[in-house]
Amino acid sequence: MKLNSSQLKIIAMLTMLIDHVGAVLFPQYIILRIIGRIAFFIFAFELVEGYFHTSNVGNYVLRLILFGIVSEFSFDFAFNGSMTFTHQNVMFELALALIMIWLLEIYKDYSSQILRWIFSVLVVFITMFISEVLKFDYSSFGIMMVLVFYLTRNMNFKWYFQLVMLFIINVYIMPVYNIPVAGIKVPIQAFGLISLVFIGLYNGEKGKINKYLVYSFYPIHLLILGLISYFN
Repeated sequence: MKLNSSQLKIIAMLTMLIDHVGAVLFPQYIILRIIGRIAFFIFAFELVEGYFHTSNVGNYVLRLILFGIVSEFSFDFAFNGSMTFTHQNVMFELALALIMIWLLEIYKDYSSQILRWIFSVLVVFITMFISEVLKFDYSSFGIMMVLVFYLTRNMNFKWYFQLVMLFIINVYIMPVYNIPVAGIKVPIQAFGLISLVFIGLYNGEKGKINKYLVYSFYPIHLLILGLISYFN
């Protein structure tokens, strides 16, 4: 069985919905949050693929920023009950990560290898710094995860490198809480590695899902969850 880009996005949307249902309405059911760990991994992968398949990167960035602005009220309402600027939604994170990829690609063929490496390192660290300062969802760790999919895209045995690097980021670097599994405390974020099973089935085809449906799903489902929580 193979999965196209649209099918991967549907899996990401569904697991994100399950995650947010757990976070907003049923925090006592940790299984919902475990399932939800899959979503961002797939969105990070799709962002990289989207860069290499879009006809206009600038418009892609603007769409993410626009829907980030549109989604901010729903995001704050669902998770905080009111507007706040202490934590920004994931659309801004993805837009920033896309800009990072764009800059890395622009200068990847620069004649001086030393200057190219210096520029690349600066771009990555500045991007991570911005994500931390502005408190984007997933912060610098989300940037690192996108970077993994970008760097491994054309590697042989890329699944192996993705597994190792994402394991290190999500188990040893990202500060997350642990949950007991068979008497052993496991970082919940580690369950996101299950996403590599779905990503490994990607066939490189686009599929037929409307991109604006994917974008709109984010603020709409958060608004609905926020309303349910508010009136309960």
